[in-house]
Amino acid sequence: MRPRPILALLLGAALLVPAAARLVASRPDPPLCQVQARSAPDNVPGFFIVRVELRPTCPAHAVADVRLESYVGATYPRRGFERITASSPLIRRGIPYWWRAAWRSKAGTVFPLIIPGMTPPYPGEP
Repeated sequence: MRPRPILALLLGAALLVPAAARLVASRPDPPLCQVQARSAPDNVPGFFIVRVELRPTCPAHAVADVRLESYVGATYPRRGFERITASSPLIRRGIPYWWRAAWRSKAGTVFPLIIPGMTPPYPGEP
């Protein structure tokens, strides 16, 4: 009888996949944490550099799901949320003054976050 390497490979994969799935499923999700945002003026009046980051009181391996959104429905990222950590905050340039941030809680509730310092470029604008 000839050895069948393909059959042996498939049999080995069939035995390893459930073990790997159990290993991945046993790791707990990282804790979700609240965020803070800040802004700095960009080169064009009314546009800002925005930084959304975890609060300093968050645990070491915490994460947060955040996005930037306008009052009329546009978002960044275009779909869903961006996951940030303490070492990789969300930093975007060219954000208009009428945008805000939002973060998602563990229950799935989305909370808006007004970004401090984002003001209209000319007095009297809304």
